[in-house]
Amino acid sequence: MSRRSRRSRRAAVVVVVSLIVLVLLAFGALVLDLGYGRTVQAQLQAGTDAAALAGAAELDQSTAGLAAAREAAVEVAALNIANGDPLVLDANPSNAPDGDVVLGTWSGGVFTPSSNAAAVNSVLVRARSTGLLPFLSGAALGQGPLDAGAHTIARRGAEISASEVPWYLPFGLPECLFDSHTPGEILDMTFELNPAGVDNTGWALVEGTTSAASLISQLTAMLPCMREWATTGDVTQVCTQASAGDDLNLSNGDITSALKRLAELMVSDGIPWATVSDEALPPRHSGSAIPAAKYGKVLAGPLPIFDGGSAYCSEAGSWNEWRPVIGFAWVIIYDVRWQGSAKQKNVWVRIDPEGPYSVGTWFDGGSYGVVATGPAVVVQ
Repeated sequence: MSRRSRRSRRAAVVVVVSLIVLVLLAFGALVLDLGYGRTVQAQLQAGTDAAALAGAAELDQSTAGLAAAREAAVEVAALNIANGDPLVLDANPSNAPDGDVVLGTWSGGVFTPSSNAAAVNSVLVRARSTGLLPFLSGAALGQGPLDAGAHTIARRGAEISASEVPWYLPFGLPECLFDSHTPGEILDMTFELNPAGVDNTGWALVEGTTSAASLISQLTAMLPCMREWATTGDVTQVCTQASAGDDLNLSNGDITSALKRLAELMVSDGIPWATVSDEALPPRHSGSAIPAAKYGKVLAGPLPIFDGGSAYCSEAGSWNEWRPVIGFAWVIIYDVRWQGSAKQKNVWVRIDPEGPYSVGTWFDGGSYGVVATGPAVVVQ
């Protein structure tokens, strides 16, 4: 092979290698820029996840909750950075289906925009970053501006049985009552406090010994929470807090002075029956301590449930002991009688284990009607 031929071959190889290097560099630049786009998209996704969860947590089936959901989504989005800047969303108050923040219902895996406060259970958040300029591939391959986007749908947390409540009524119910009776069978009950009877109840205080003084004090202390709930549907304070796992002191003594005080508080500080029930008020009992003109003023709220075994529903249980709280039932006290023999000293209640009544602040305490709202969850 001549020297000229060898030089021509070397030149050709250099050209081919150069072309290959240029192609590799160009595609390397493209990979880097696409990686940049994916990074921005991941940042957008993190922002929409956080914003949608924050918005869904505000939904409470009220018009105010809808506005709060939009505000929370916009505020939390701004705390997230995408492509070096805070994530800015439009609150979309008109709820346009293609908006940044869209409220709606999530059912059967389908999101449907809605402005019906009673139906809305989900928030859809969209974020876009358009016109991202490529660092290298634009010059190398003529790559145009990149776009990145993300969306998240988060649903309001489910209502789950509560394990912590801000106030409670100072009576206890054995769990076997709910195991051996249907909700209809326990809807209306007569509490006979002394002697303990089958399917009955007793006084109960969390982390404190039952006595006339302690029961009267507890009844008075619970009133602000009960009245706040009856007025606003929410409770922002703690009055007589109780939680699953707390020790419950049980007593089946009639404690006349506590019954008398219970009746007095119903008359002076009770809430209307219609506030807590859509059903007809049961008739006033003979010997009732509630004057006929005041009948219909009630005390309502969570009541502790304890596990004492089946004996409490077949042999009246042992009472006068300590048992741990395992959950709470919703109870309305609507009539009281404190005069007469021990058997004539009664409290009449309506128990609603199917509620649900959202007054709990913690969850997983047993299905007895008092619930807390679990955390919002991402569904898409």
